[in-house]
Amino acid sequence: MEDNYYSQISIFHKKKVDVDHFLLSERSCEDLSVDDFFSFVDYTSSCIGQQYLYHILHYNRSSEVEQHEELIEKLSNNKELRDKLAGTLQKMGHSETYSLALIFIDSVPNLSMKEFRLIFVARFLPFLFMGLTLLTSALSFLVLVFLSVLLNLILHYRNKSKIQS
Repeated sequence: MEDNYYSQISIFHKKKVDVDHFLLSERSCEDLSVDDFFSFVDYTSSCIGQQYLYHILHYNRSSEVEQHEELIEKLSNNKELRDKLAGTLQKMGHSETYSLALIFIDSVPNLSMKEFRLIFVARFLPFLFMGLTLLTSALSFLVLVFLSVLLNLILHYRNKSKIQS
């Protein structure tokens, strides 16, 4: 159970490890009992919070909290915003959200500008040809409606397979 517990929590850390001199070695983490310390100080309410806390405990540097002082001050003074944020984070308290780190860290394939323009134009073509069909009653525009819908389906499923891979 414990190995699985830490393997789930360490997903973010393993994906996000910076190659720098502040990263503690595995030997240092064992000597300092970082996992035991983590268990002792973990009062987070979300899996994502646990993953981030686990990640920052594996570095020999300050937590850089001062960079977030303005946000901390805003949350301290605004109970409604703080409660809303806490409610949202509590929805992420179940074990399935450990894998969210993989979604945000792994790179998503980018479209070229040519592909982006093609998708941008293609999404309006069925409406254009349908309007022309209604205005002119020409069946040739109806064929173009069918072809433009087919083009949109091809673009959709080609890009969907890229993203899902």
